[in-house]
Amino acid sequence: MQQLRWSQGVANERDTMNQNTQNVEVDSEELKLFSFNVWNFKQGEVVSLMIQIGDRLGLYTALDGAGPVTAAELSERTGLHERWLLEWLKNQAAARLLDYHDGDRFELTAVGAAVLADEETKSTRKTGRKKISFV
Repeated sequence: MQQLRWSQGVANERDTMNQNTQNVEVDSEELKLFSFNVWNFKQGEVVSLMIQIGDRLGLYTALDGAGPVTAAELSERTGLHERWLLEWLKNQAAARLLDYHDGDRFELTAVGAAVLADEETKSTRKTGRKKISFV
């Protein structure tokens, strides 16, 4: 009996919430802007995770100075599975962190390498005695 009343209460509450949102007029431009903002946060979340993966696996270091490479070539350099590297490379190109060349070739530019690959300068800034790394 208790569970039945609780679930009925949840259902009633959900119906009330749906009725409240159905009766409110929403500006379509504001809705688009809000949706775009949410999507940007989600996209940033995925790119951030992929940067972390690339850093931990040494992928940026492997790409540094290699010129345009395929997933197969990167696989040979790293010993990692070609299929997963292709997905990672495409993600990085879509995020504009790697340059894409025809024929599924990807390249880490010198600027990208300075930020993502070079251990000496890898976006590390010294502030007093503390060292802050962005990767």
